[in-house]
Amino acid sequence: MDPAVVERARQILIPIARSRQRITYGQFAAQLADPEITAMNTAPLLSRVCEVEAEAGRPLLGVVAVNSHNRRPDAALYDLVRELRGWDGDDEEVYLKELALTYDYWRPV
Repeated sequence: MDPAVVERARQILIPIARSRQRITYGQFAAQLADPEITAMNTAPLLSRVCEVEAEAGRPLLGVVAVNSHNRRPDAALYDLVRELRGWDGDDEEVYLKELALTYDYWRPV
């Protein structure tokens, strides 16, 4: 994945995390304005953002992007959080724990 696209994605997601909000996949894709990324195929990019954040020792920023219907990430992201964090627990528990860490990390100083 193009590192410049990953960085653009991060720059969209950071203010969302700072404001303790979530962004839908459609809103994210629209802001990214990359013709190859749509609301339906954001998962690989968001997964790569999470991997980059984990490599840097930061919370998984991609968890602030969610489905517009249930305000939760796609199922694959739960598994990625478990894999990168080594956590056990049900989907909701894992998601809310990572979301809280992300919000706390990016909160304004």
